[in-house]
This record gives sequence, structure tokens and C-alpha cells, in this order.
Amino acid sequence: MITLASIMESQNYNKIIRFHFAVVLGFNVDQMLKIYSLRSRLRENVEFNFYNAKRVETDLNGLNTKGPGAVAKLLLPQLLPDDIEKIFIVDTGDLLVIKDLSELFKWDLKDYLYAGVPAGNVGTLAKITNKIYDMFISVGTFLINVKKVKEENMYEKFVKYKHNYRSGNGDQDLLNDVAFGKITYLPFKYGMISPYTNDGDSERAKENNKFFSYMKRIKLQDKYTFLPKDETEFLRMGYSPSIIHHMHGKWMFGSDLTVYRKLAQYYIRYAGIWDEVCKEFPGYCK
Repeated sequence: MITLASIMESQNYNKIIRFHFAVVLGFNVDQMLKIYSLRSRLRENVEFNFYNAKRVETDLNGLNTKGPGAVAKLLLPQLLPDDIEKIFIVDTGDLLVIKDLSELFKWDLKDYLYAGVPAGNVGTLAKITNKIYDMFISVGTFLINVKKVKEENMYEKFVKYKHNYRSGNGDQDLLNDVAFGKITYLPFKYGMISPYTNDGDSERAKENNKFFSYMKRIKLQDKYTFLPKDETEFLRMGYSPSIIHHMHGKWMFGSDLTVYRKLAQYYIRYAGIWDEVCKEFPGYCK
């Protein structure tokens, strides 16, 4: 609900937002109605669509050690109505959308299946295709060409090859491997990671920023001119992203930069869930 509130508040109020949830682990009507309460609290021109993704609890068991909620995104495109051409997937709870995303949905995917921001496995060997990654994306935020993913029956391929990966990033590793050569990049503003782990790092403005270090391995810079060319440009992007994703310092544990955790607190209050969030995850409210 924290992430949902950020999306509902930040998007153009003349547009209708269509949310699509792949639900697992006994997600129930009371929880569904709680999400629906955001309409009366925040904005009415929003659709909430829920799809039963229980099959991933068996089909993709063990792929991501965080559980079936993390892998349900791999099934979701198969469950969508045929009128949906694109869907943008976002992690929840550790991600805030703070600018309008209208331009993102105009992004030309051409014949690519997926588009996302760069992640760090470029230069490593893919287990299934047995090729060296020249491109690798994060599945914390990524855009899906729904029609082509359905045509290529990607979910069945994920199930077939799931045993090759098992980790906290298993779904990400599997998607990049199985879809090798059918992936493209998005600008970092659509999935910017916090440029520092904590306030101390920011205050010292350390050189050799560890979150930029994997950028040095990224290839195809000439083709993707929107990628940062140096560390200074990368850090500058962290000041005004469309999306902020704190993959390394979790707000729920009281980590990351105060400026972003305070923004998360704003959306916790905005969603009307302050007391329960602070009780269960006091780090959010630090």
C-alpha cells in the first residue's frame, strides 16, 4: 500500500491507472478491500485487478528464496486480458514512484520482450544459454511486451528451467537467461537505486561509489546513450528519479538515506496505515 499510494499520488490525474496483482499465499477478500480503500482516500479513477497466481507456489517453488510473491511477476503477463499491450512491474514496499510515468508507457519495445534498468551480471556466464551476458536487467522494475511474452509462452520456459537457479534473485537470473537477446534497457530514472547506503556515506561523498561500480561493466554504451557515462552523472540521477528503489539499505529496517525514508513515511501516512506499519516494521518510522 505504501508503493500503491506513491503511484496514485504521482500520476497524471486525468489518466486512469490500471493495477494488476498476481496474488499468492491465501490473499483474501479483507486484504483486497483494504487495497480498495485507497480509492476513496486518494483518487477514484483507479482500477484494481486481482489474478489468482497460486500455481507459482508449486510451479516455481524454490526459485526465489524470498517466496512465491517474488516470482508471481513471471506468471502475471499470461493472466492478463488480451487488450493489455504493456505492463510495468514494480517491487513493493521498498520502492516509491515519485514522478509521472506517461512517457514510459510510450516506450517503443520493438520486438523485445522485456526492458529494464541495468543490473550487475554483465560479463558473467548464463547457466542455461551458456553465453556471456552483454546485457542484464533488474526485475525490481521492468516493462513487459505482454503480447510477445504470451506468444513465446515465456512462463512455460521459466517453469522448465527453474531448477538452474535458486537464490534471493533467482527470478531475475532466470528471466535474463531464458530471454537472452530479447531484452533492452530503460533509463535509470525508471528504477534508480539509492546512490548511498546511509547518510554517513552521503555526507562523506565517497569516491568509487560501489553502486556505480557495476556500471563500469556495462556494454553497448553507444547504443544506449541515456545510460550514465561516469560516476558523477550516475550520482546526479539519484537526486531526481521517477522511481527510487532502495535495494541495499531497507527503509523497513531504518536504513538508507533519511530523505528517502522520510518520503516513504509520507506515503505511509497518506495511505492511512501509519500505526500498523510502525508496529510491524518500526524501521520505516525511524
